[in-house]
Amino acid sequence: MPTFTKIMTKNPVFRVSGLPAQQPDDELKAMLTTEINKRLTEHERSTADVEVAIVPACSDQRRKVALVEFGGDWPHFLRELLDGTKDVWPLKVTPKRYYNFDCEFSGFTQLYKTATDAVTADVVAITGLGGHAYGSWRSRSNLRQMWLRDFLSEDHPNCRTMTYGYDSKLLGKGTGKIMDFSRTFIEELKKVRNKDQQRPLFFIAHSFGGIILAYCLSHAAARSNMDNNAALHAIYQATYSIFFFGTPHKGMGVDNFRRMMGKNDNGRDALLDDIKKKSSVLEHLQDDFRNIIRERKIVSFYELNQTQQADYDHENQRWARTGHYDTAVETQSALLQLPDAIEEKIPLDGDHSTMVKFNADTDAGYTSVLGRLQQYEREAPSVVEGRFVHAVRTATKRPCDTHWMVPRAVNSLFTGRTELIQRITSALRDDGASNSIRKQLVITGMGGIGKSEVCLQVANALRPDFWGVFWVDVSSEATAKNGFIAVSKMLGSPVDNIEGVLSVLASAQERWLLILDNADDDKTDFKRYIPSGTRGTLIITSRVSDCSQHSTVPAESLKALEEQPSMQLLLKAAQVQEDQWQRYEKPAQEIVHLLEFHTLALIQAGAYIAKGYCEMHEYPEKYELHRKQLLEHYPRQEQSRYQHVYATFEASAERLMRDEAGLDALELLSILGTLSTSMLPLQLFEEAWHEGRRLLKEHNEQHNEERIEEHVIAYYLPKFVDVKAAEWNDRRLTEASTLLDSLFLVTRSSTDGASDLSMHVLTHAWARDRLQAQQQQQAWVSAGSLLALSTGKTKTWQMWERGVRLHLLSLLAPEAEDVVTWGPRMHMFIILLRCGWTLHNLREDDWLMNLAYDIREELMFERYLMIQASFRQLAGRNALCRREFDESIGWFFGLVEMLTAEGKETLSNHIIEAQHLLAAAYRDNHDFDEALDLLEHLLHVRRSTLPEYHPDLLRSKIALALAYHADEQKEEARDLVEDVLEVCNTRMEEIVPEQLDLQYTVGFASGVVGLTQEAVEMLEHVVNARMTALPEHHSDVLCSQHELAKAYAANGHREQGIELMEGVIAAREQILSADHPWLRHSKEELWMMKYHQLPVIVAVHTWQGNGYII
Repeated sequence: MPTFTKIMTKNPVFRVSGLPAQQPDDELKAMLTTEINKRLTEHERSTADVEVAIVPACSDQRRKVALVEFGGDWPHFLRELLDGTKDVWPLKVTPKRYYNFDCEFSGFTQLYKTATDAVTADVVAITGLGGHAYGSWRSRSNLRQMWLRDFLSEDHPNCRTMTYGYDSKLLGKGTGKIMDFSRTFIEELKKVRNKDQQRPLFFIAHSFGGIILAYCLSHAAARSNMDNNAALHAIYQATYSIFFFGTPHKGMGVDNFRRMMGKNDNGRDALLDDIKKKSSVLEHLQDDFRNIIRERKIVSFYELNQTQQADYDHENQRWARTGHYDTAVETQSALLQLPDAIEEKIPLDGDHSTMVKFNADTDAGYTSVLGRLQQYEREAPSVVEGRFVHAVRTATKRPCDTHWMVPRAVNSLFTGRTELIQRITSALRDDGASNSIRKQLVITGMGGIGKSEVCLQVANALRPDFWGVFWVDVSSEATAKNGFIAVSKMLGSPVDNIEGVLSVLASAQERWLLILDNADDDKTDFKRYIPSGTRGTLIITSRVSDCSQHSTVPAESLKALEEQPSMQLLLKAAQVQEDQWQRYEKPAQEIVHLLEFHTLALIQAGAYIAKGYCEMHEYPEKYELHRKQLLEHYPRQEQSRYQHVYATFEASAERLMRDEAGLDALELLSILGTLSTSMLPLQLFEEAWHEGRRLLKEHNEQHNEERIEEHVIAYYLPKFVDVKAAEWNDRRLTEASTLLDSLFLVTRSSTDGASDLSMHVLTHAWARDRLQAQQQQQAWVSAGSLLALSTGKTKTWQMWERGVRLHLLSLLAPEAEDVVTWGPRMHMFIILLRCGWTLHNLREDDWLMNLAYDIREELMFERYLMIQASFRQLAGRNALCRREFDESIGWFFGLVEMLTAEGKETLSNHIIEAQHLLAAAYRDNHDFDEALDLLEHLLHVRRSTLPEYHPDLLRSKIALALAYHADEQKEEARDLVEDVLEVCNTRMEEIVPEQLDLQYTVGFASGVVGLTQEAVEMLEHVVNARMTALPEHHSDVLCSQHELAKAYAANGHREQGIELMEGVIAAREQILSADHPWLRHSKEELWMMKYHQLPVIVAVHTWQGNGYII
């Protein structure tokens, strides 16, 4: 996509407007040629080849326009247009008459005079963002031909071909967005089409121009032919074909544009947000456009070559295409993915810019366009005429609106959803198409989102189109029977059963609309309530997503309102006068986001405020304190069917109490309500099952009283995770999650092939509030065992760390003193302890500190030795992470004393490990004498009992070396590390089980003592091995890369270190919070590498995965 508006400096073409239509073309041409020659320099007159062409003005019959091309360079007398000091250059021909030169070609410009007055069609070309209305279509060859003008004037002479220009500059001050550009285009197009609205329209759109067009046609399609927007709807009716060239329907990369704009206050930021990849604006626009364009001819061209990006040319002080190459609009974005019968998909051998610049009339791209234009010119007149004739017939032969049976009037609070209502009414109106298939529309969505209210709006809008509109509540067999009998009575029929009424409707000759509301029972086949045959029109509302299969037109899945209409709905419900809305904008916005745009919840909140129970700015605080009470408050007027939010959710839950799948779904729902609303990977359940099975197997095979009996928590996993089964089976989990998703109680999605569940904030609150106290406790224990057993080191935790972290924090919100009463105390301590270690792995230091203090109070009088030991080690490591060294010494010293006091030989390894931790705390607290004494003793003990290649002995040497180094005994530190390196290089095959962890530790220590080359070699091996065995963003991989980057820099390869550290930071930014210690540490190291010229000194402390290297 062009990055800025490119003015034509070679062979420039100007537009001259304001010429009188009554003056013959030859006279105008001669007059302009004379006036131009007067103003050319002597050199320009001798070299310039001036060509003048007279064409009609597009929308003003009193005027003509001239297109003036100068062979060679830009004429001097028009330099003010080139440098931008003037938008137009006036040519004075009489004291009172001026003709205006411009080079921007804003608005519509006809490119050539048609061969005859009998114009067969209008061809409209729209350029892209940063393009030029004339220059973007012009070849870069020496001839500088503009195919829309030079080729089509010969090959397509009877069509009026126009180009449309707009303020597309990226570096200007424009603030327009898609809607603004489209509205301007619509307004100008209506002007040029004013005299013949039924003339066929062919559009040619490049890049962003296609987005403008899509919005325009979506808007035009939704306007009735008989209302005040007849001229706008006529544009849609007359549109026969569209040629899309590289249009980013699904967005495009905008980083290059942002780099060009820099930090300037530029109004284009919002527009770039709208057209970036995965833009929700484009997603909604594409959905709308695909629905209304199916009866038009679509030709989508996509680029095969990459486009050179812009870089700043400091010498010439301008942006130029000298950067790297990239695909501007990817193929999947350039295609609407409509069936081939509707959309032709054609690749072009060009980049994003040259794909619309044809050098010759034999170019493949041009011949593809021309052949279709000539075909469409023959076909279009009769088709377009038929559309307008049918529209007139439909408008003049309206149904008689005889029967009207709906449950209530439209809600006066109804707000927004204008485009949705228009889309539905457009889809269901009689369009004269074949009646071989009945139009049936299914609207799905979560309870309370507004499905029934949308139906009321649609029914009112379509009422004049139908002989009868009938509404039946099918929430149960009884209500359905009563509803159909009521239809029978209204029709004067004696039939008193559902089947009979369906037959009456099926045989009716008149047009009718039947609305089946509340088709929410997933066990019912609602086809039984649909009349046979093809007559009539149906709308079905359901909170069961599977009901969409009954739709014969594109189904609608109702989402939450946008922010602005949500705020308006709240203010209406709160009975705030419209002239006061701006005053309440901020508190209203806060409430809207608090309730996540849920329609019924906003009405309830407004009613609560209107009753005077609180001021609007007080509602969020009231909600936090009394959520359940507020969400069960409802207005006495304008009520929903279920009155309040919780009731509509509970109606779904009642349908789950029938079978095993439903009960599993309720158990899963209670677990989700205990955790956070963010995405929960279903893979966690499988990982928890595997860990539970492993612990049970270990317990059965080797019972050890010096081990924590962790296997017991496996029995608290939910029933649908059968830990007693020999193999993992996800059938019940899949059925439960699918059932909740089908009822819109959760959202099930898939990322990178892995399924996950998330919840709306209100369904989440309801799922927790609906439980009794004991049920809440049981849900916490199940959720706790799930997170405790899935641990923080699995692949899933690494991939989803940022989201799963929120679940862990939500789980640990209750006080520990309460949690330990929700089951056997030891079992609850085990869950808390395992979750605490996960907090440590995730470096949630403050959360872990608070949890440790709480657990300490509860553990104070317990005799669970190994739980006490694990807890003290965890608390001590946490203190080290927080650099509270005195505190960590206290924890580790107490741990050593406690284990030693037991006097058991089986605890010797635990005691040595605790002493190493104590020594690390001494070292970091600069108590070097204590640290060295203890570490030298431990090394002596291990030398006397372990072989020289044993990992524990090697780690003791490394720990002592780091202490020596911290105490400035550099030579002793280096000797110990070299000793370890020699063992590693000769005996590593004998320590395979812990090879990588040990090599990482050795590589780290080598860097500390200045053996930088050895550090690089060791860490490169670790990084390569871990990248092969672990996910790309696993914490162990990133920690290894972090240390390797530092080693590169210390070894003199600073650029290599910087590049690797930048990659570590980019990866950590994807999975960690902005203030995470690991991310912050990597950024600090990168800053050191970039701005300090001395070799980087590797620090004594580092963090690796779940441990503190000592």
